[in-house]
Amino acid sequence: MLNPILIKEFRTQLRNRKYYTFAVFYVVIICVVAFTMFWSASTSKKPLSPEYGINLSFIFFMVQMLAIGTICPGFAVYLISIERQNLTFDVLRSTLLKSYQIIFGKILPIITYALILMFLSLPVALLIMPLNREMAYCYLTIFISAATFSLMGFAWSSIFKNARTAIVATYIAVGIFAIGTVLVPVIISKVFQVKIAPIIADLLNALNPFWTIFKGIDGTIWSMNVSIIPTWIVLVLGYLFFSAIAIIVSIIKLK
Repeated sequence: MLNPILIKEFRTQLRNRKYYTFAVFYVVIICVVAFTMFWSASTSKKPLSPEYGINLSFIFFMVQMLAIGTICPGFAVYLISIERQNLTFDVLRSTLLKSYQIIFGKILPIITYALILMFLSLPVALLIMPLNREMAYCYLTIFISAATFSLMGFAWSSIFKNARTAIVATYIAVGIFAIGTVLVPVIISKVFQVKIAPIIADLLNALNPFWTIFKGIDGTIWSMNVSIIPTWIVLVLGYLFFSAIAIIVSIIKLK
């Protein structure tokens, strides 16, 4: 038997104009970014190196990461808040469905929406770089980040009754991963004059999706001049861990 909440959320998503509006804005943004990069390359008076094209492709995927990483948690944070607003939260908890089924039914449409956004960007991405493992790596980073941030948004919405508080908490958490993971090692070493081990700084940086995309699929964590683990594996394992925590918190709050 199909999850009734999953069916309801997919139907709600199909009828909600916000999803279509954000999808259109998303496509327009990445098209403008791609056009700007092509225009910059064609009007440049200096000879372009191969690294220039690689850097442009990474910038393109970072813009996608910024857009999807902002849109999806914003939708996810309202999944429980809207139930409280409509006074249906207690009805939702009293159903025969288990907590994990409710979470799955609520969050899967958001994750599917992230996949749709990535699919919409694929034709533009193919104009910038060929279909290869580097592109697959960038899309994997975007997908796992969007899924984790969405689960965090869902968890915060299950903790706080006030929707605004849940939104603020969600974007603070996203900001920690997007900015804090890079700034913390710098602040500790430069401001507090505390020497931090390079491997610790690399591990924190690896949890930053923008840093991981920039490093590329061959980026690795180094210790004593020895490569020990690829950067993208650290991000995937780390985000799976934080996703599990978000799911556990949501299950506890939904019981």
